[in-house]
Amino acid sequence: MMAQLGKIRRFPIYMMAVSVLTLLSGLLIYWMDGRSFGTSWMASTPGRVFGLGGLLAIIAGVLGMTMMSPAGKRLGELSATIQSGGKPPTPAQVSEMQSLQARMQKIGPVVLALVLLATTCMAVARYTG
Repeated sequence: MMAQLGKIRRFPIYMMAVSVLTLLSGLLIYWMDGRSFGTSWMASTPGRVFGLGGLLAIIAGVLGMTMMSPAGKRLGELSATIQSGGKPPTPAQVSEMQSLQARMQKIGPVVLALVLLATTCMAVARYTG
């Protein structure tokens, strides 16, 4: 199933592209609002809350692209190597898999929390002013 999503359907690539497009469109909208309403809007409470939400989203995107994605890719490659070998994994492979899984288990909840906080900021920003 994971091989189907990763290799054949290229799901991770689509998710990364959607993340980048979402971040870029958010930055564009924030920039356009700043130009339309002036810097006083950015200094207002709604402007600051939108800005905080954007910053949290950017941090989540960077963590996802620099830490989660490479670990997931390597884990998929390692799993494919083990499956194609037809033998049980070597102790080195087991150790590397455990290390990659541990990294993903540490970073995943952080990225999730950042995305939830960013979403909350975006949802409530218009009501803070």
